[in-house]
Amino acid sequence: MKIAGKIITVVGLILLLLSYEPVLAKTVNYAPKIVSLSASKKVATSGEKITLTVKAYDQNKDKIYYEWSASGSKGSFSSKTSTRVTWTAPLVTSETTVTIKLKAYDKKKASSYKTLQIKVKPKSLSQLFKELKDSSVLITSNSGLGSGVVISADGRILTCYHVIKGAVRADVGLADGRWFNVVKLESYDPEHDWAVININAAGLKPVKLTTKLPQVGEQVFTIGNPQGLSWSMASGIVSSNDRLLNGNNYLQITAPVNPGNSGGPLFNRKGEMVGIVNMKLSDSEGLNFAIPYKTVVENKDNVLVFNAPLEEVFSPEAYQERIDNAVNELNNQEVDYLNPLMIGDIDFGRVTYENGIWDDDSGQTHYGIDIVVDYQQFLSIYGSHLDEQGFDESMTFFSSTLVKFLSDYFGIPEMEIWFRVRDTLSGYPEDGIIPESSITDHGDGTYTVDWYFYKAVESGDDFKDNWG
Repeated sequence: MKIAGKIITVVGLILLLLSYEPVLAKTVNYAPKIVSLSASKKVATSGEKITLTVKAYDQNKDKIYYEWSASGSKGSFSSKTSTRVTWTAPLVTSETTVTIKLKAYDKKKASSYKTLQIKVKPKSLSQLFKELKDSSVLITSNSGLGSGVVISADGRILTCYHVIKGAVRADVGLADGRWFNVVKLESYDPEHDWAVININAAGLKPVKLTTKLPQVGEQVFTIGNPQGLSWSMASGIVSSNDRLLNGNNYLQITAPVNPGNSGGPLFNRKGEMVGIVNMKLSDSEGLNFAIPYKTVVENKDNVLVFNAPLEEVFSPEAYQERIDNAVNELNNQEVDYLNPLMIGDIDFGRVTYENGIWDDDSGQTHYGIDIVVDYQQFLSIYGSHLDEQGFDESMTFFSSTLVKFLSDYFGIPEMEIWFRVRDTLSGYPEDGIIPESSITDHGDGTYTVDWYFYKAVESGDDFKDNWG
């Protein structure tokens, strides 16, 4: 019995062991532990490079990988196994808190995270002036002086068109004292008043450009040459970023603007160029304006491209050709809004345009266009001129607008439009309006009248007071 019992006990133990499923200890994949995350500076300046350092260990002795990212940045600025990286603070216009986020992970993708906040302050105006002074230029010409800004290292300069309009020679001065002749007018946009000129220079320092409009209240500054006081800095705020004047949008700023500033860069606190200084309202303070760089970009495909020396673009021969072409187009295209005798419901018939270039007694050449009407049209104009103030205003507006338009597109510093009555009559005009010196007697009962009765210039002289 004792033997049988032992056998039963042994068999039972064997069966028990056969049915037993052992439970093994599981291997745990611990995420790396970030002990510390630090920066060489807790307060950085816009664009400054600082060092970020992390200390971490992995309980499983696995290799640790680090992925860094920062708020406001696109994606990660570094992703590597290094525990120390260099980070460049973003360009800011005001004090900004940036959050640095660190992800530590092993090859099994077990991850842990830690963040660090860094304050980023904009550069001081003194720092920005030192960095951007070399990108601002002085422009002198036979038309006067102005400012400009370097937009490419090989000598492309952006300025206002009116700074170089009509100039047969211009020179560009750099902040380091060097001077260069303008070798080429690349292109210009008369409607929005900007141009690109070229100088033979290399290694220049172009500005950073942005089409983003500054916000109202944002601080901006200029570097230019007011009244020839070279490389002067002035700051202010944006009063409006979409001020509509004469059909164009401008940045309205409080930064002081004076003759000589035109064409100079307008910067934000990041040091990006947001526009070029254009004008101020006369007899006012703090009402100054700049062309947004956004306007330049939006109209870059609609400019007049020349790629020629200034003396070719703004030459008497060029003016002659452009006026001839304009006269032909005006006569061949029946466009009512270019006919000064189509005013509202008033229709005095069509006019004829002629090349109006002439030399005065001193030998000075005047560039213009003659608008020729016949005798009956003239009598109708004369009657309306006496009776309707609205007609006077319409003629004044049409004339001054057309003069400015043609002057800008041709590049002629001063343009003239003359209204002229010319006709052959079967009898002597008895109205006494036309001076006798402008009436020719042909001896056969016919008479020719040829009289310039109104001169229009860009200043918009009143039609009623400036004819005859």
